[in-house]
Amino acid sequence: MKDAPWTLIHRDGGSQSVDVAGQFVANNRGLLQQLALSGQGIVQSADTWVQADLAAQRLVRVLPDWAPPVVEAFALTATRLLPAKVRVFIDYLVANMTRADQRRT
Repeated sequence: MKDAPWTLIHRDGGSQSVDVAGQFVANNRGLLQQLALSGQGIVQSADTWVQADLAAQRLVRVLPDWAPPVVEAFALTATRLLPAKVRVFIDYLVANMTRADQRRT
């Protein structure tokens, strides 16, 4: 099965598009992680999702000088007056997405 090409960004700033094909195509990160853990292939995943498996050496980083492009996210609200739970959620996203981006550099 053929998946969409992966775009990879090198540490030096260059980019490369790679055609990816295999037996599985999925958009479920849990399934993809289980396939990788069972030796069925490689996955492109956020560090935070596979951190424990990398630390325990159940997964091995492939192409350590390359990373997927940064994905931008926006939180749009209809008003500046937000319920506390929405404000806490947005603050969580900002803190965690910023940390993930800083780890890539």
